[in-house]
Amino acid sequence: MVVFGGHYFEGGDAFTYLNEIWLLDVNKLMWHKVVCTGEIPGPRYGHSCHLIGSRMFIFGGKGPKDLVYKDVYFLDLIEWVWVPVNSISGGPSARYVHYPRLTVNQTCCFIIITSISMLYIYIV
Repeated sequence: MVVFGGHYFEGGDAFTYLNEIWLLDVNKLMWHKVVCTGEIPGPRYGHSCHLIGSRMFIFGGKGPKDLVYKDVYFLDLIEWVWVPVNSISGGPSARYVHYPRLTVNQTCCFIIITSISMLYIYIV
């Protein structure tokens, strides 16, 4: 199991936001922090995440100071390298705690992100 990001309450009105990768060895039930390279996404929680082959894609999320993201990244789970995904269209607005849908067919994969009146499709 791979875990990215999250946040925790440090007391008062303060939260700490994370952009770490943790890997759970399900056989030994031991956690390992993974050091990644590339363009590492900012700290966040409430992002969506999908696994496509050996790549873990993330979209959106909420970070420090009420920053809400609309970016897309993938993490290569073999080399542990983060890569930003540049859209060829405008893309959806920033959001967090959302639920995109992943659709896979024989030739490519689609990440479908919806809002009240719009549908966005990323072909990967």
